[in-house]
Parts: sequence; structure tokens; C-alpha cells
Amino acid sequence: MIAVMLLASSCSGPQPKLYQVSNSSEVETEKVTQDIQECEREAKHLDAQHALKEGKDIAKDTAKGGLYGGAIGGAVGAVHGHAGLGAATGAASLGVTSFLNSIFSGPRPNSAKRRYVEQCLRERGYGITGWE
Repeated sequence: MIAVMLLASSCSGPQPKLYQVSNSSEVETEKVTQDIQECEREAKHLDAQHALKEGKDIAKDTAKGGLYGGAIGGAVGAVHGHAGLGAATGAASLGVTSFLNSIFSGPRPNSAKRRYVEQCLRERGYGITGWE
């Protein structure tokens, strides 16, 4: 059981922390590694779909920021007699800010992929205590 937990924690990237559910006292580390890799490979299509959605979300956030910035900048610019310049400045400023905020906030967690991997490993006789 300790070997399974050590193996799961030694891989790169977030990995499931496992324990063997069966009564078997001997755990083959190669089998554990293979099971984790197979479950993650099966879940890979979910990861690709998640990345595509995340890209669309970033584009949407950037467009919204530009739209709001343009509206606010245009209103402020109109007060000073330069509505067009204010709108352009506001759109560029808030659009870039929204884009950078989305990029630097890090990847959003892919809970669907994790749930899939956890279920796949449970079906293979493992218990999951968390991820690290």
C-alpha cells in the first residue's frame, strides 16, 4: 500500500494518491503506473475539450472587457469632447487587462477529467485519497 502511494506521488503533474482496496498484500508498481496512465489516456479527450473551452472563455472575457472598456471610455471621453479616443483607449485598456487576468490566473481546474480518472481507477480496484 505504501508503494502505491509513493509511486502515485512521484509522477509529474497532479496525480491521484491511491491505496489498494483489494486484500492482496503484494502490489505491483508497474501495474499501478500502467493503470494510472491508461485511465489518464482515456480521459485525455476530456482534457482537450476542456482546453478548447478555456480558450473560448478567455476570448469571451477579453471581448467583454473590450466592450465594457469602450463604453466607459466613450462616456468619459464624451465629457471631454473626445468620445472616439476615450472609447478606443478604454476598449484597449480593459480588453488587455481582461486578457492578462485570464492568462495569469492559471488554468481552471478540469474537474471532469479528474472525476473520470478517479472512477476509472476505482473500477480497477483502487481507492483515491486525493491529488498532489
